[in-house]
Amino acid sequence: MTTKIKPNWMVLFLFFYLLLTLYFLFFGFGRLNLSRSMNYNLFLEPIPLAFPNGSTFFIWLFNMGNFLAFIPFGVMIPLLFRMTYIKFILLFVLSITIVELLQLFSGLGAFDINDIIINTLGASIGYLSQRIIPKHYKQTSKGMIKMFISAIFISLLTISLVSTFNDYLEREGPYIPLSEAPDLHFNLKLEDHYRLTENIATIEFLNAHYDELRGSATLANIDKLPERIDISFIANEEEIYSISFVSDNYEAEDTTFQLPIAGINELDIRVTDETGKSIPSVILLEDMELSEMNMGQNILYDFNKRIASILDYLIFERYVSVD
Repeated sequence: MTTKIKPNWMVLFLFFYLLLTLYFLFFGFGRLNLSRSMNYNLFLEPIPLAFPNGSTFFIWLFNMGNFLAFIPFGVMIPLLFRMTYIKFILLFVLSITIVELLQLFSGLGAFDINDIIINTLGASIGYLSQRIIPKHYKQTSKGMIKMFISAIFISLLTISLVSTFNDYLEREGPYIPLSEAPDLHFNLKLEDHYRLTENIATIEFLNAHYDELRGSATLANIDKLPERIDISFIANEEEIYSISFVSDNYEAEDTTFQLPIAGINELDIRVTDETGKSIPSVILLEDMELSEMNMGQNILYDFNKRIASILDYLIFERYVSVD
C-alpha cells in the first residue's frame, strides 16, 4: 500500500528547506566572520564536479553541496505548481541570480557565474528525476523513493560526464614546433636552436589561441660568465615566468620550462645578470614548442575574452565619467 503525501506537507517541507538553504548561502561556513567586500567572478571555468580525486575534502564537499542541495527544488517546485521545464528553469535561474546578487551586495558571499551553472544543473536533475516517474506515483511515498533513487543515478551519471568533459578542457596539446607555427612572428631566426643576440627576444602571436609554450634553456659556450644569469618571460610588462642559473650549477643539464600563454599576444624574453644588465648572447633556447587549444578550450577562451572586454569597457567608462 502506498501512502499519498498531502500537498500541504510538501509546501511545508519546501518552505523549511528553502530557509535552510538560504541560511547556508548567507550565514553558513563562517560568512559573518569574513570581510564584507564585494567579490564577483564572471569568467567561465570547468564545472567543479568530480568524484573525490585528491582535492581537499572541504573544497570537494562545498562543490558537491552546490550541486546536490538544489536537486530538491527541481523535484518539489514542479510537483506543486505544475510547470514545464523551460518555465521552471527560467524561474530558477532568475531566482538564483537574485540570490547571487544579494550575496554580492551584502558582502556575505560572492557573485559567481559558475555557481549559477552548477546550481541550475542540480535543479535540472531534480526536474528530470520527477518527470520519469509515472504521474499517479509522484505524490506518494513510493514515488518519492523512486525519485530519490533516480536522482542518485542521474547525479552519478552527470558527475561522470562532467568529469570527462573537464579532462577534455584540461588536456594538453597537440604541440607544434615554434618554427612551424604559421601565425606568429619571432625576431630570431626560426631554427631548432635560438641564441639570444638581442636585448629582448620577442614572440608576437598573431593568433592568440595557444595554451602553453615549452622548451629548454642552456648556457652557450662562453669563457666569462657572471655570478647569476636570469631569464625572464614578460607579458604586458609583467614577468610571468623566470629561470635562474647560478655559478654553482653552470655545469648542470638543460633547464626545461613550461609556461601558460593563453590570451598573450606578445611575449618578451630577456636575459640579465645579477645586476640587471642585459647579457643576451649567453643563452640558447632549444626545443621550443607551442600547445594548441582544442575546440572546448577555444570556446571557453573566447567567451572569457568577451567578458573581459566588456568589463574593461565598463570600468574605463566609469573611470572617465568620474574624472
